[in-house]
Amino acid sequence: MKPPTCAPLKNGDIVELIVPSSGLSVDDMEKSKAKLQDWGLVPRLRRNYWNPDGLYSGSDQERFEELWNAIEAKDSKAIWCVRGGSGASRLLNSLSTQACPDYPKVFIGFSDATCLELFLAEKWGWKPIHGPNLSQIASKSVDSTSIDCLKDLLFGSSDQINLDDLNPINDVSHYNPNTSNIIGGNLSLVQASIGTFWQPKSSNRVLFLEDVGLRPYQIVEKLDHLHQAGLLNQLETIVLGTFTIPAEYGTELCLLEKALFDFACRVKTPVFRTSQIGHGERNVAIPNGGMCKLSRSSSKWRMSVCSE
Repeated sequence: MKPPTCAPLKNGDIVELIVPSSGLSVDDMEKSKAKLQDWGLVPRLRRNYWNPDGLYSGSDQERFEELWNAIEAKDSKAIWCVRGGSGASRLLNSLSTQACPDYPKVFIGFSDATCLELFLAEKWGWKPIHGPNLSQIASKSVDSTSIDCLKDLLFGSSDQINLDDLNPINDVSHYNPNTSNIIGGNLSLVQASIGTFWQPKSSNRVLFLEDVGLRPYQIVEKLDHLHQAGLLNQLETIVLGTFTIPAEYGTELCLLEKALFDFACRVKTPVFRTSQIGHGERNVAIPNGGMCKLSRSSSKWRMSVCSE
């Protein structure tokens, strides 16, 4: 059964702040809370994130309880990841034992939260938003366009995201786009899903991918793994966002474009590039599991994604 649609946020709504991956400082959390309050929303914190347990912001049990309590609470409207990092996938075994609630919530996050997005979209039919973590907005590390797009989605000013900078990097001369579900996120986490219960289906879908901190050869190795594992079979389209290269390997940027072009030439699926999705200043929100349509006007390609 399709879950009911989430209502737009409004002034005074409670938003659950979760840190399902790496920890963050008191200062970063306070700035994040203040930013949410600036938007007229009420932040709710459930534990201390500045006392991390080893690699992550807390033990697996603490982080799962935080997530599940946020999901289960009936008085809050949204769940927002404050930061990414690593470790969120360790919560999925516990999450998979829980029944899907009757009241879906808006879920916002990206990067390491990709695994949670994929689970929520694939298993529960939610439409999690692959968009800026709250600490990014609080620290002004994303631009105003990204923030405005996300706010429009959250507060119901718009239910559609449009990307106007799509560029094909393989032969799309015979491509006749269909309306499809879009799924994806961080390349490393999509790769990590292979063989798991939260691996996304690929048939007749648009797959979007982005990443940070990888060198060109590592990016291509991961893309090749997706290809060899059959995850790219029967896709409608592949949309590649930005792949932020570490500063010390910045001279390899030209190799990245060549590597992505070579990859695109090895697959039969139409492959497009966009600068709108990723870990850079421009990080436009994409509703994971939303309906997506590519269209062409003369030589210009556009992607529209609806959250409904």
